[in-house]
Amino acid sequence: MRNRWARIRAKYPEPLAEFLCTATSVFLGLTGTLSVNLSQNQSQQYGTYETLCWAWGLAFMFGIYLGGGVSGAHMNPAISVSLAIFRGFPWKRCYVYVLVQIFAAFAGAALAYAIYADAIHQVDPDMTSTYSSFFSVRKPWVSPATGFFNEFLGGAVIMVAVLSLGDDQNNPPGAGMHAFILGLLVTVLKMTLGYNTGASLSPASDLGPRLVAYAAGYKIEPLWKTGWWFYGPWAGTMSGAIVGCTLYDAVVFVGSESPVNYRWSQEKQVWRALFHKKK
Repeated sequence: MRNRWARIRAKYPEPLAEFLCTATSVFLGLTGTLSVNLSQNQSQQYGTYETLCWAWGLAFMFGIYLGGGVSGAHMNPAISVSLAIFRGFPWKRCYVYVLVQIFAAFAGAALAYAIYADAIHQVDPDMTSTYSSFFSVRKPWVSPATGFFNEFLGGAVIMVAVLSLGDDQNNPPGAGMHAFILGLLVTVLKMTLGYNTGASLSPASDLGPRLVAYAAGYKIEPLWKTGWWFYGPWAGTMSGAIVGCTLYDAVVFVGSESPVNYRWSQEKQVWRALFHKKK
């Protein structure tokens, strides 16, 4: 006979798996970032910027392997929302996924902070210079528009890759290779788009750690006052992901589940398809 927890797990397998995938990925990515950044001015350095890029890429790959067979391991609100619009992912489940991803990112970041709290207070006792290890920060000389499109392009490239890997008519890779390829892609995006803004690539992995940094006592100025937290990691990444999906489906995808391939003259059918309503 199943115990109470086994019954809960059987009832909510996808949200629980999504929580574990996201929390683990954020924890590994942040601890890799903290290890590199906190040791920069020390006698013994623990890696370079490329090291933390690999940490995030491998963390994302491991997250997919960890629970991808159960939840799909989206680990990113931009992915969940885009799949709901373009691939029929249920909206009710999408809303749950987004909330779970934010809470999971918070949990993973809280654990990372707990592990590195002593080192943070040793290196940055006033907590004024290490906040960028936790969340995306637009460089002072980078314009808001450039910062926005930096995140926009990251979201677009990720979704083009996700859709292409799941397209059976586009020569997808063999079983088990999706996680490896997406992990490499995250590494490359961190390397190429990280200088301007840090390349959050996921609204959840920015907001969750940002809330942890706020709770830990970091100054409010870089956290909220510039509005970057919204128009960069959220608006930029989300809109980029949607445009990336539109571009891929307009150029490559031929399936009927994409809005790009709907008969737009039949307005009611388009509405039903977008929101997955039955006739």
